[in-house]
Amino acid sequence: MTSTTTLLMTLVLGPWLISFDEHSSVLTLQNEEQNVRLSGKAEFVRIPPRADFGSSYQTPKQIEDAKKETYRIVLPRDNGPRRLSIIDSRQTVIGYISFQQNGHALEFHVHPTARMFDGKFVFRPDVQFEPDAFPCRFRPIPGRRVVNMASGPADSWLNDCLFSVRRDTLVEICGPVVRLETRKPGEFALELSGDGVQTFGVNVRKDFFRNRDVPHYTPIDKKRCPSPPTGWMSWNIYFDKAGAQENLAEARLGKKYFQPFGMEFWSIESWQGNSDKLPVSKFYNINGEVNEEQFPDGMKKLADELRALGFRPGMWIVPFGTGNPEFYESHRSWFMHFPNGTPVSTWAGKYTLDPSHPEVLAHLRTILAMYRDWGYEFFKIDGMSIGSYYPTQQTWKPELQPLLADTKHGNWIERFLRNLRAGLGDDAVILACGTSVTAPGVLIADATRIGADIVQPNKPVMWENILRQAQETLKRLYTHNIIAYNDPDTLMVNDAISLEEARVTTTVVSLPGQVTFDGDKLAELPPERIRLIQQALPVCDVHPSELYSIWDRLPVWNLAVARPFLRWNVVAVFNWSDTEKEEGFTFAELGQNPDQEYALYEFWTNTLTTASREFRAKLPPHSVRLYAVHPIQNHPQFLSSDRHTTQGAVDLTDLQWDGQTLSGRVKLVEKHPTTLRFLTRGTPCVKADSDATVQVQTEQEGNVLAVTLVSETTREARFTLHFPK
Repeated sequence: MTSTTTLLMTLVLGPWLISFDEHSSVLTLQNEEQNVRLSGKAEFVRIPPRADFGSSYQTPKQIEDAKKETYRIVLPRDNGPRRLSIIDSRQTVIGYISFQQNGHALEFHVHPTARMFDGKFVFRPDVQFEPDAFPCRFRPIPGRRVVNMASGPADSWLNDCLFSVRRDTLVEICGPVVRLETRKPGEFALELSGDGVQTFGVNVRKDFFRNRDVPHYTPIDKKRCPSPPTGWMSWNIYFDKAGAQENLAEARLGKKYFQPFGMEFWSIESWQGNSDKLPVSKFYNINGEVNEEQFPDGMKKLADELRALGFRPGMWIVPFGTGNPEFYESHRSWFMHFPNGTPVSTWAGKYTLDPSHPEVLAHLRTILAMYRDWGYEFFKIDGMSIGSYYPTQQTWKPELQPLLADTKHGNWIERFLRNLRAGLGDDAVILACGTSVTAPGVLIADATRIGADIVQPNKPVMWENILRQAQETLKRLYTHNIIAYNDPDTLMVNDAISLEEARVTTTVVSLPGQVTFDGDKLAELPPERIRLIQQALPVCDVHPSELYSIWDRLPVWNLAVARPFLRWNVVAVFNWSDTEKEEGFTFAELGQNPDQEYALYEFWTNTLTTASREFRAKLPPHSVRLYAVHPIQNHPQFLSSDRHTTQGAVDLTDLQWDGQTLSGRVKLVEKHPTTLRFLTRGTPCVKADSDATVQVQTEQEGNVLAVTLVSETTREARFTLHFPK
């Protein structure tokens, strides 16, 4: 409908309502069904030809006239359906904007009438979507070398989508140039532009993950588990030999070294009957029997002692089968058998449970409730891998399905897992060890194990394990903090690996904000290795910016950090090779303005450099360099904190510059010095104030001010740095 009075066009295409106000040039695209709205000024901007431009403008006067030419977008001049007109200053129609819809996809095509025009379409709408939506992209960049992630409402020139975790819905915005900027929850600014003939679009992809590779998609439940679990577990260093005595000795050190930094759980492994020696299939996994030699006072007393030390008790369980022949003989009908009567044996048990049997479900609910009564709150459920020797795969074998107790339902595993959650309770924190995003384990899990063990049985951690840890992290980063928290397996920093390699695994685990459990003998760790674990705690809240699996071990990992008072990037540059190597990135690969000059502060070596467009550095073999990257300002500015690998993202809570003073607030750990560094470029600090103990010194030839703060208690401290006018 077109009105010459209101100069308004309204067009309905499927779920899309399109309106254009010629007077204000405001174009509105609205999909009420999916709660998506884009509304803002649309222009067709003239690009004046250069004097040397070999176009149809032949004379100097023609060129000058062309430079003064203006274009406007107006209502249709020829009653053409589904399109707007583009006119020049003589009211001549020189092009159109045509609309086309297919389901929840809407396209608009900018094209000329008869001759090419020199112009650029620019659409600057406000975008409204779900409050939990964040900017991202879901199409890989060809030849990419950088993986991008974000903490907070961070923006990047690479983002062209918005994703709502709650609704599993992606809004894709298409065009040659897409610039998304977060304003506040659910509201974004967009600039969509392109020269000449171009196609633009908005596509709402419902059930984005569910229709791709997560058929059991369930949004992460942060009420039960607000952040990725942190803690300590024994198996990777003690293997199956750690009893109550060893766990308590380690927990006392954990209380001293790590609890003040945010370590939360203490998880007990290999506690079941017959569990002091592999294989797991021989463990007495499903009847609550305890290894009395290693846990003589039982599991309840151990939980009480761990809680008295300030930790939340956790345990490793394998509720899919047993190695106990007496229990099997007493409950033969509870277990799966091949057609010849042989019991089905898997990694999880010499005798594997029938997941459809109602008595099995009832028994497990009773046993799991008993574990809760003992005082355990965190459960690492193992045996959920999708390999051929695991219970889930055995259950789906055609020759076994007709022999299950319940053959009427095909969702045995889903019901079995929901039964585990029912037994443990809605408030239990569950780590599903080995589950795939394609499997129903994500239905009950707060965290999912994403890769292989960081060590092989009875062997130390090796560089090859760290490489695999990094690879698995990239493969599954796209679902982290969306359906569950990713667990890349235990962080091991002992002297079986070099300090450079220990920094690599610390960065791999902590920079993406993953589940962080240590697994070292703490009494044997030197101070610099203890500090690595401290610098990984607490876990930073990080989500992926790229919603696809990455199968290459990319050399650059970029975390964009946004806080109400500051935005910066933390960039890890890895050398995965066995020889010294030069590595780096362009700032365009980080999604940042390549024409800006940046300050880069390296976390491990405490060095400062500056760069624009591109940065490269020589790295030793098996190493990482971790840079805090800030656009250079014309006044003293924050650079880095040595408290955490994210260099300010978990401890800096405020920062303000008023023209003469730089003031802020920072979280301090009791009696632990935290050093903040500021780029001053020679500007002297006249005075430093703080309600904590403060020391100040200059570094990097006077370009950096190091401010060290110490508090007797864990608290948030203020600081103010005074500079001359």
